[in-house]
Amino acid sequence: VEIVKVPFLIILSTAIGPPILGIILPALILGLSFYLTYLLIQYFEKKNQDK
Repeated sequence: VEIVKVPFLIILSTAIGPPILGIILPALILGLSFYLTYLLIQYFEKKNQDK
C-alpha cells in the first residue's frame, strides 16, 4: 500500500502546467525506473543461482 502512495503524491505535486509534462512524463519515468529495477533484480537473482 505504501509503495502506491508515494508515486501518486509525486504525480499530483508535478501536475502543474501542460498535462503531458505534469502527468504523462513523470508516469513514464516512474514506470521505466520500476521496470529497470525489476530487470536488475531478476539479473542478480539469476547470477546468484549460477554460483
